[in-house]
Amino acid sequence: MRKQIISSIILCIMILSTNAQIIDTAHFRLNYVPQLLNFQKINQQAPIIDTIKDQVQFDYYITPQRIDITFLPSPINAAKIGPEVTNKIYRNFLKIGFGYPLTPLAELSVHNTNNTKYSFGLNFHHFSSWAPPIGKTQKKYAYAPTSNTRILLFFTRFFKNQTLYSSIGYNHELANLYGYNRDLGYDP
Repeated sequence: MRKQIISSIILCIMILSTNAQIIDTAHFRLNYVPQLLNFQKINQQAPIIDTIKDQVQFDYYITPQRIDITFLPSPINAAKIGPEVTNKIYRNFLKIGFGYPLTPLAELSVHNTNNTKYSFGLNFHHFSSWAPPIGKTQKKYAYAPTSNTRILLFFTRFFKNQTLYSSIGYNHELANLYGYNRDLGYDP
């Protein structure tokens, strides 16, 4: 408490002892108009005497003839490429499968080996599903067997600037009553 009283007294003394800036007044003649008298030097340009004069000297030489700047690179040896390793190509491919319930799969592909003059082959594919509906959910729908059978026979002859291609194929797709709902009252 004692420190607060002492600091309050010091603060009051400082406030009372400070003085503000004294205000002075100045009076101007408002009717004064400045004028510039006409002197002779105003109309004359000032003479400028340059005491430093640069003397530029060029040092050059003209060649009497054109310099030959042709460039001949040294020959580069051809890159050596090893022989091409060809992977063994199989002529035939056979895939057979059977799924539950009653979905057979058969795929056969027959092709000739690497030949630069011709290419021929045969592709056969069959996938079907003949199973009757199983379980409560599937029995709501009608029996809907499906089948997809494709066969393709092709021949290609390679000429120097053309290619002759010929093929013949057969495609049989079958879908009976797919997604047919028995609850709607349409039972085959």
